Amino acid sequence: MKLGKNVIGKYKLPLIIIAAGVGAMLLGSALEKKESKTEGAASKNYQSQGAASDIVRNEFESYADYEERRLEAMLSGIEGAGEIKAAVYVSATPSGDNSGLVFPEIKGVLIYSSGASKNSVKEKIIRAVSSLYGISLSAVNVVF
Repeated sequence: MKLGKNVIGKYKLPLIIIAAGVGAMLLGSALEKKESKTEGAASKNYQSQGAASDIVRNEFESYADYEERRLEAMLSGIEGAGEIKAAVYVSATPSGDNSGLVFPEIKGVLIYSSGASKNSVKEKIIRAVSSLYGISLSAVNVVF
């Protein structure tokens, strides 16, 4: 996928959130090295890792919340969809460059649509979500 202006603009907020999380992880890593030189470093090191992990978890949850709101707004525009609620499952994916960085990847989506009892509406929702996130049709579940 080319990183054009559309892609960067589309994912600007999630990228900022991810960058903040990565910065916090790097800061936590630097603090861990400094703390390891003091007495009781093992205990403090463990606490720092937990804090960095909490920061990443919070960043991923923020990203999922953002995507859920965005999906609800977009899918409510589908004729006959009715009320829409979305839940997005995000998993950590390694960057692939041995840097230790992880990025959020959407693995699955659950959509509640009051109008999804109509197969045509349900199919439109599934295809829209699948193409938006590049996930398989089976990773999208629509209930009514």
